[in-house]
Amino acid sequence: MAEVALSASDIPYTQLPDMFPGLDRRIVTIDGLDLFMRTGGEGPPLLLLHGYPQNHVCWHRIAPELARHFSLIIPDLPGYGYSAMPPESRDHEGYSKREMAALFVKLMAAFGHQRFNVVGHDRGGACRLSHGTRSSRLRRTAFLP
Repeated sequence: MAEVALSASDIPYTQLPDMFPGLDRRIVTIDGLDLFMRTGGEGPPLLLLHGYPQNHVCWHRIAPELARHFSLIIPDLPGYGYSAMPPESRDHEGYSKREMAALFVKLMAAFGHQRFNVVGHDRGGACRLSHGTRSSRLRRTAFLP
């Protein structure tokens, strides 16, 4: 008998334990790409971007405290966790940090946030840097190596 490895996307996210009490589960479609995320809290908008090989769950220990001070948007990066993979291309452009940064600007605009704070870890930090170098939309940013 062959073993089959299950990925996170093989288990419906509604059946997973809730590690983010008080935050909503959402799938938001931006440019035809479904992005899974947790949202909630009150205050200025804060986008939390995870690193490799993680997903949004890496923020579960600090999210409750941050939600007391910020409106959180905590997505899975494209191709990670429950977010869809970007369309295939020869140059893998959909996975470039520049494209991901532009996607997250559109995501935040979809929530009505023209200016926002960003914290990024690892690959998420690189997306933050790609965005931060060419945008005045960021209020404050932080990179966690």
